[in-house]
Amino acid sequence: MICKNCGEEIEDDSEYCFYCGCLIGEEEETKPVRKRRTKISPKSRLSAFLLAFFLGCFGAHNFYLNKNSIAITQLLLTILMIICCIIANFSVVFLVFAIIFALIVSIWVLVEWILIVNGTFTDSEGRIVKKWLDN
Repeated sequence: MICKNCGEEIEDDSEYCFYCGCLIGEEEETKPVRKRRTKISPKSRLSAFLLAFFLGCFGAHNFYLNKNSIAITQLLLTILMIICCIIANFSVVFLVFAIIFALIVSIWVLVEWILIVNGTFTDSEGRIVKKWLDN
C-alpha cells in the first residue's frame, strides 16, 4: 500500500504511515496523527561526548556543534573563573566569585554531557546528535 499523503510504501495492515504519521483509512483524505521523522545531525556523538568530557568548561563541544554563542558564554565564564582565582590571593570576595563561576560552568557542562550520552542533545540547527560515529 502507498500512503496518499507522502507517497511512501507502507505495510497493508498499518493504521498510520510510519514516514509521515498520517492516519490511513477508508476515507479519501488522510489526517496527520503525529510527526515521526526527526532530523539527525551528521556530527559524531562520540566527538561531542569526548569534547564535553575533557574540554567542556571551555565550550569545545558546543563549538564543534556550531553553537557558538553558548560556547563563547561557557568560555567567558571559565576565563572569569580563572581570573578570579588569580586575584583571589588578594581578596576573599574574588575566591567566592571563582567558586560561583566554577559551579555554574560545571553544572552546565554536566547537564549537557548527560544530554549527549542520552542522545537528546541537538546541534545549532536543532538536529539531534544521535550517531556515535561519523559514518
